Order: sequence, then C-alpha cells, then structure tokens
Amino acid sequence: MAPLVDRLRDLGYLEQLGSDAFVQARATARIAEERHLLDMLREVPDLQSRWLILLRCVVPRMNYCL
Repeated sequence: MAPLVDRLRDLGYLEQLGSDAFVQARATARIAEERHLLDMLREVPDLQSRWLILLRCVVPRMNYCL
C-alpha cells in the first residue's frame, strides 16, 4: 500500500483527497447527479415501475455514496 500512497503524494492528490474543498466539490457533483436521476424518474409513467427503479437502483446508489 505504501507505493500507492507515495505515488498519490507525488501526483499531488494525497493533499487534495482529505481537503474540505475536495469533499465539498465531490458532494456537490454527486448531489447534482442524483438529482438528475430523480428528475428522470418522475418521467416514468408507470408508478410501479417508478417504485421498483427507486427501490432497486436509486436507493442502493445513494447508500453506496454514504
């Protein structure tokens, strides 16, 4: 694992990964992506299909993010 950490440090990513600005930017991008998915879900005409997509796709994606 140490070579990976050294490489990330050499590339300048190690300092960015834990910074508040990095976390804020990633969270903002992820929220925008999820909001787009939920907006598309509203266009599904069948309520049961909408529920299944929400249950089987959207919720696991959000839980993975957490």
